[in-house]
Amino acid sequence: GDLGIPYNHDARFFHDSLMFWTDWGFFNGKIEKASLNGGQRVTVIMYLLYPNGIELDRGNKRIFWVDAGYDTVESVDYNGNSWKLLYQRSNSHPFGLALIPPFLFFTDWLTAEHIHQLDATTGKVIRKYSVNGGLPTGIVAYDASRQPAGI
Repeated sequence: GDLGIPYNHDARFFHDSLMFWTDWGFFNGKIEKASLNGGQRVTVIMYLLYPNGIELDRGNKRIFWVDAGYDTVESVDYNGNSWKLLYQRSNSHPFGLALIPPFLFFTDWLTAEHIHQLDATTGKVIRKYSVNGGLPTGIVAYDASRQPAGI
């Protein structure tokens, strides 16, 4: 059935019997969470513009996202507290986001030939990776620690 979850890419993540998602809107964008059956729906953070990529730091119970409207990479805890602005640059347009602690990787529509790496705690730029001839938008991280235990 319909859980009333707005469509925005496939920016949905699950942890501790909770799901998290982004919703666009001009000064009405937000990140929400709910139980897996759609109940207990709560807005975690509001007043975003175009939150695109979203990632969860399951160990520290933090949400990371990129906002293509404000040109930022930001984070809050699962309850919307301890907000951090990690990165902002006016000549950027962040889109995809991946977390492999302690690093964040994001794509950018304006510097589409690069993937940017940040320190996930401080937001310090670590480096840019050149993508020869590619124009990545979404980004996915593969890491053994994220995989379920084998049978």
